[in-house]
Amino acid sequence: MSDNLPRELLFKIFSFLSEEEVRANKGTLKLVNRSWYSAVKAIYGSRVTINVREEKLQDLHRDLNSCSQFAKKVDALKVYEFWKEVDLTLPHLEFQRILKLCTNLSMLSLDILDGLPAYLEAIRQATNHLRYLQKFTICNLQACSRSRHMFYIHLCLELRNSLTYFEISDGTTYKVLEDHYGSIHQFLKQFPQLHHLKVRLSPTMRMSRWSINLATLFSCCKALRHTEFLLAGFLSQNCVVPAKALKKSTQEPPYNSLRHLRIESTTIHGQTLRYIMSKFTRLETLSLNITCGVIFGKPSEKTQQAIEHFFNQFKEFIKTIDIVYVDFKCYGRHVSYKQYIHIYIKIASL
Repeated sequence: MSDNLPRELLFKIFSFLSEEEVRANKGTLKLVNRSWYSAVKAIYGSRVTINVREEKLQDLHRDLNSCSQFAKKVDALKVYEFWKEVDLTLPHLEFQRILKLCTNLSMLSLDILDGLPAYLEAIRQATNHLRYLQKFTICNLQACSRSRHMFYIHLCLELRNSLTYFEISDGTTYKVLEDHYGSIHQFLKQFPQLHHLKVRLSPTMRMSRWSINLATLFSCCKALRHTEFLLAGFLSQNCVVPAKALKKSTQEPPYNSLRHLRIESTTIHGQTLRYIMSKFTRLETLSLNITCGVIFGKPSEKTQQAIEHFFNQFKEFIKTIDIVYVDFKCYGRHVSYKQYIHIYIKIASL
């Protein structure tokens, strides 16, 4: 069987098959050749993920336009930049037409530097067709200018009613949010469906003095279920919980929606850990990787008896969590906890 039949012709052929015929011969049809396999998977698969380079956008648009059933099943789309120096005829226009056809798209990613503003404008023109988009990311955003960061943030705001994921992976993004919205929590509270937040920063970004108030963040974003703070090289003052907020948290109901929490940092304050223990009582996954140690502010908290009491509370806290990975130091002690599905594995102390 020829492997060179146009995709739209294959779509037309398969459209004459009944559901019973497809169900009975789906496996056999896939074995004919590569073109048949991709066509059958596109039409009769449950969800479709597409990774496409710029020069193939025109072909993709033709396939989607010839088979509306295929377009409705596209769940994730990632567009790569074409690295060869050739003249592509306005690929962002084809991209815009593709977005208008893929009405059930939930994930969109751009790995493009040259011509990125044109693609962002194409997305802006198609926002009314992206009602189910949950995740929108730009790879290598740290290589983009401040104006492109602003464009990306404004697009996310236009899509805020459907977006469930947001990532801060660059110092410029953080600074833009601070400058224009006052803080990241003031920006994020505009996303009613936000379930997953990832903050990934490093000292190489040359950021000035900054901090994230966890208590304020979680009070503004009440729908968060999965939160990651990857702050390698930063200190305890970058991820804080004020003493007043800690005292207030003991008098308020716990934050029941959060299920997964991950923190990687150089140091962490004892108040932050106490806030986690008092507020997040329904965690399913906890990951704490603190390379240097836990810091206690008051002299009374540094006594051996106070530290032992803190660790006893922490051990009781993690017994209720299914998956735990904790590794940190505290005043001469190295503490490591690993726990999976309520099975306690190891405690190490020096």
